[in-house]
Amino acid sequence: MNRQPSYPRAGAPPAPLPRAWDGAAEKDTAPKPTTEHPIILYFWAPWCAYCRALRPQVERMAGTFAGRVDLRPVQVDREPETARQYAVQAVPTWVVIHGEQEVFRHVGALGPEGLSAVFEGALQGRRPAHLAWGQRVLWLAAGLSLLALGSLSHSPVLIALGALLILAAALQQHRPSASKLG
Repeated sequence: MNRQPSYPRAGAPPAPLPRAWDGAAEKDTAPKPTTEHPIILYFWAPWCAYCRALRPQVERMAGTFAGRVDLRPVQVDREPETARQYAVQAVPTWVVIHGEQEVFRHVGALGPEGLSAVFEGALQGRRPAHLAWGQRVLWLAAGLSLLALGSLSHSPVLIALGALLILAAALQQHRPSASKLG
């Protein structure tokens, strides 16, 4: 059966999600997100070595922010519909919901400082500044690589893509925080 994934509508409230690491069904009793109580959806998988290694730090951070931020671990293999609903394509993925709207997401590895920044960002309802900086650096590096590759292969398409990524990195730096709730 070939099904298209259903992506969330912009501004649509997220479905309640389980709290347990093992994917235990608490879907009907999970609280709805509110502005005062942000939610971090942590999409992970048991086959992801990084996810397994990060688990103690994630649990420690969830304990530190208990009562202020609600961590909802979602095992993608046990809850593929939830992963599709949030358009998760890689693990680990962090989705922060504040005031019933997705504020930001981060895909990939996080060190202890980055993990702390995700929880702090959830409390503030905005993307942590150093995560945005990392994204800009990545876009800039990818853009420069595409420019170089396009120049060497005389490919105007690669040159244009590289220029667009560099432009996106530059505009991201000067753009006011669109994700900040007001």
